[in-house]
Amino acid sequence: MKDVLIDWSLNQNLKYGSSNSEKVSLKVKEWTIAKGVKNWSFDASSPIILALFSNEEDNLNNILKAFGGFGNIIFGQIILNEEDVTYNFPGWERQIAYLASNQFQWNKLFSVRHNLIKTAKSVRPFLQAIGRNNTKVKIDIASLKNTGRNLNRAEFKARVIKLIKAFINETQTSRNLFIKEYETQINEFHERFAKNKFNFPGGEELAEVLIRKLNAEEENMIVNNNLLFYQSLQDRISSLENLVGDCICGCEPPKKRKKEFELNEMPFIIDEINSYLEDKIFLTRKQIRTTLKSCNNHNQIFSNELNQALAYKKINLSRTQVDQIIEEWVDLAEVQRIKFNMKQDFIAMQLLPDEMQLLLKNIRHEIEIYHKKLLDHQKFEDASVYHQELKDLEDKLIDFRDLIDDNISLIFEELQLTSLLKRRYSDLSLLERRIVKVIQKLVVVNKVLLLENPFYLLERSDKVKLAKWLKILAKKLSIIIIFSSKSNEEISLVASHLAVIENGLVVQQGKIGEISAKPLSLNLLKEMNKRGLNVFLGQWYPPTLSFYNKQIAIFPNLKNAPIIALKASDIIFSYRKPLFTFFSKVIKISGTIKEVNKINERQSLLTFKTFDDNLFEVLVYNYNNFKIGSKGWISIVKNTIYIFDSENKQLIGTW
Repeated sequence: MKDVLIDWSLNQNLKYGSSNSEKVSLKVKEWTIAKGVKNWSFDASSPIILALFSNEEDNLNNILKAFGGFGNIIFGQIILNEEDVTYNFPGWERQIAYLASNQFQWNKLFSVRHNLIKTAKSVRPFLQAIGRNNTKVKIDIASLKNTGRNLNRAEFKARVIKLIKAFINETQTSRNLFIKEYETQINEFHERFAKNKFNFPGGEELAEVLIRKLNAEEENMIVNNNLLFYQSLQDRISSLENLVGDCICGCEPPKKRKKEFELNEMPFIIDEINSYLEDKIFLTRKQIRTTLKSCNNHNQIFSNELNQALAYKKINLSRTQVDQIIEEWVDLAEVQRIKFNMKQDFIAMQLLPDEMQLLLKNIRHEIEIYHKKLLDHQKFEDASVYHQELKDLEDKLIDFRDLIDDNISLIFEELQLTSLLKRRYSDLSLLERRIVKVIQKLVVVNKVLLLENPFYLLERSDKVKLAKWLKILAKKLSIIIIFSSKSNEEISLVASHLAVIENGLVVQQGKIGEISAKPLSLNLLKEMNKRGLNVFLGQWYPPTLSFYNKQIAIFPNLKNAPIIALKASDIIFSYRKPLFTFFSKVIKISGTIKEVNKINERQSLLTFKTFDDNLFEVLVYNYNNFKIGSKGWISIVKNTIYIFDSENKQLIGTW
C-alpha cells in the first residue's frame, strides 16, 4: 500500500506517512462562544502544543467543546489548512478530534488493538472516504483496460473528458456570478430593513444577530440549489451514451474494424465525469450539513438574545411587536429568494441546453479527429509501461484493515509502546489507559487533537511520561494539540504555547517562555508561584498608588485600589539596614523573622513580619543561620512589583 493516501474531497490524509511531514495550518478569527471566550484570534502551525489556562474551568471546557463541534459558536471562524471548518460536523469530517475527560467506552475483555480497530470502524466518514477512493480507482482501472495500449484511444478519452470538465466549470462560473449578484442584493436588503425597522434602543445589536441568522439560511438555500444543479448535470452528461453505436462522423470504417469505431469509450468517459461530479456532490452535501448546523446554531443564538433582551428590558418593544417586524422581514426576504430561484430555473431550462448543444458539437469534432487517426495512423504504448500503469492503479486500492493496522503500528512504535497492543484494557495502568484514550482519537488521521484535563489524577512521574508521549505525537504525526489545564506544572511539562483566558477574554497568548517572563494575569502569576507570592492592596489615594509611603504609580481612570504582587525571589533580606538608603528605586521595610521553612539544601522560605504587621514571604539562600524572632530588613527593588486591576485581575502596570 502506498505511503501517501489522501481523500482530496476532505483534504484529509487516510494514512500516516510521508504526507504528514506537511505542516498543519490553524487560524482562529474573532472567535466568540457563549460562556467561553470573546473575539479570540490566533494562528498556529504544527507541531505545537497549546495550553489553555483560565480562572474558570467551565470556560475551558466550553471552548474545547465548541472547537470540537459540540457547542454553539456566536461569531468567528476556524480555518484549518485554508478550509473553513467552523460548522463542520464533529469528528473526522471536521478533522478535529475532541477527547473529553469522561469520554471512553471500550470492551475491557478484548485487546487494545481489537478495540482500536473497532473504534476506527465506527468512524463512518472515514469508511466512506476509503469507499470513494476505491470506487475512483476501480473506474480508472476499468477505463485503462478499455483503452488498452491504444494511445489514440487514450488521447481521445482525455480530450473529451477535458471538454466536459471545462463545460461544467464554465457553467458553474456563470452561475457563481449570478449567486454573487444575489448575495450583494440580499445583503443590501437586510441592511436597509434593519436600519428602517430596528431603529429602537437595543435594536441594532439584535438586528446584527438576526442578519447572521438570515445569512446562514441564505447560504443553506444556495448550497441546496448547488446540489440540484450538479445532479441535473449528471443527468445531462448521461445522455452522451447515445453517441455509442454506428459512426456519426461519416468516416466509413472497414467492416472488419467497424467495432473499433462504435465509441465504446463513452460509458467509461461518463463514469469518470460522474466520479468528478460525485466529488462535487459529496462536498456540496457536506456544505449542506455544515450550513444546516450553522442555521440551527444561529437560530438558537438569536432566540437566546431576543429572550434576554425582552427579559432584561434592553428593548422597549413587546414580544408581539418584535415578532411582527421579524415576520415582515422574513416574508420580504422570501420574495427575494423566489426571484433568485426563478432566475435559476431559467438558467437550467434555457442556457444549459444551449451550452449542451455546443458541447455536443465539440465532442463530434473530437470524434472526427479520433476516427481519422484510427484509420490513418495508430499508435500503441509499450506493453511494460501499460502493465506498470495498471499495477500502480491496483496498488492504490485500500484495504481498511491493513490501513488501520499501519496507523496503529506506526503510532505505537513511535511511542515504544507496542507491548500494550496485545494486552486487555482491564490490565492497563491509569497512565497506560490515558495514553490509549488519546491514541484512539488518532487511529483515523486527524489534524488537531483537543484534550480536556489530560493529566487529571496522574502522579508526577506519570505526568512526565504522558508529556513526553504527547510531544512525540505532535512532532511525528505533525499535528496540533490543544489542552486545558489550571496547573502550571502540567503546562510547563508539555506546552510550547499558552493562551491565558480571564472572564472570557484572552489577556495573553504566545510562547511559554515569553509569558512566564511577564504574566499579565494575577491568577496565572499565583499559579506559577504557588510558594512565595506576596499579594497586597496598595495604599490608594486616587489617582496615586503608594506602597510603604513610596509613590509607585498613577492611575487616573481607576476606581478601586489596585492589587500589588511580589515574588519571594525578588525580595532581598538582610540583618542590617541596607547601605543604599539614598536610592529612590528601593523600598526598605524593617521587621522580624516569624518562620523559617527549608525548601532544599540551598534555599529556605522566610516569613517576615513587618513593623506594621504585614507578612512577606522571602526566598533566601541557606548560608546564614536564620533564627525566628531575629530583626532584619527587606528591600524591594524597582521593576519587581506587579500591579493588577482588583476587578478583572489583569496587569495594569509594574514598578
